[in-house]
Amino acid sequence: MIKNKAALLCLIILVYCGCSQNKQPAEVKQAPVAATAVEKQAVKSDEAEQAKQWLLSSIERRYKENGMEDTTVKMYTAKYIDYKGDSMGIVYDTVLTEKQFEEKWKGKYNTKLVNRGSFLHGQQDWFILKVTRCELQRKIPGNAYMFSVIIEDMHDKGETLSEYRHKRDIKVIPSGNSFLIDDILEYDN
Repeated sequence: MIKNKAALLCLIILVYCGCSQNKQPAEVKQAPVAATAVEKQAVKSDEAEQAKQWLLSSIERRYKENGMEDTTVKMYTAKYIDYKGDSMGIVYDTVLTEKQFEEKWKGKYNTKLVNRGSFLHGQQDWFILKVTRCELQRKIPGNAYMFSVIIEDMHDKGETLSEYRHKRDIKVIPSGNSFLIDDILEYDN
């Protein structure tokens, strides 16, 4: 009987140790899941930084010195181009009235924060455009990013006049392996 009790005790110890060892891998499996969540957050931060760098380099490549524009640099979604074209058309083409424009684009864009001038900076002519501020304002659902941007025209040998300083909130969305601008809130219209 003592041998049976000893054998039973050994069996209980072995079962206990076996169960304890089975719990170990489950805890190990959970550690990579937590690391993956941290990695995902880092990737999202990297995506925002990539969007910012894309925005800065695209502005620099598209808007050259002395009013030269390289339109081969793709920066805008087709929908935004249509919207901005309609806003400029109110002044130049009179295809749409102000009311028709607002009716067509309400709910898609903020029609109160679009100027009737050219894309991005609103000026027909410029000397040297510089982005003097570009800060991530917020992430928008769908992997879009809103950046708070100041664009200045370095007129008169680097001297910036207030009428050549433009505050913009620019929405950047992913497009393939790159990004595109899908909205610009223009505060000096």
